[in-house]
Amino acid sequence: MIELNEESYVVGFWFIQGHLPGGGPHVNFLACLLKEGEGWKLKYRFLYIKDDKIVGSADTFSNWSATLPPMPEEEAELKTQWAAEQAAAFLGPLEYVPVHGNGLRAAKILSEQTWAHPRVETMEKPQ
Repeated sequence: MIELNEESYVVGFWFIQGHLPGGGPHVNFLACLLKEGEGWKLKYRFLYIKDDKIVGSADTFSNWSATLPPMPEEEAELKTQWAAEQAAAFLGPLEYVPVHGNGLRAAKILSEQTWAHPRVETMEKPQ
C-alpha cells in the first residue's frame, strides 16, 4: 500500500493499465517514488481487477517496495522511469504524473487523475 503524509516527499507516480501477457487478467500497476531519509523508496502495487466495483470489490492487490541508495533526485526518477517502461512493455501504456512535493500535494494531484481512487484519511501529526 502506498501511504502518504504531509512529511512525505513524492517525486511522482507511474501508472499502467492493461492485461498480463498471454491474455491474462486485467491488471493495473501504480508506482510511487518517495524520499526516505537520505535514500529513496519505490513503492508499487499491482491490482488484479475482478469486477467493475470501486467500493466492495473482489479485486486483489500485491504490494511491493524497493530501496534505492542515496543519489540525486533526477537519477532516482530516471531509474524509476526506466523500470516502469519495462513493465509497460508487457502491460500497456505508461502514464507518468510528476509531483515533486509533499504528500498533501501528491494526494491532490493523484485525486485529479481519472484512473485514481485514493482513500483519504485525516492526516494527523504524531504526539
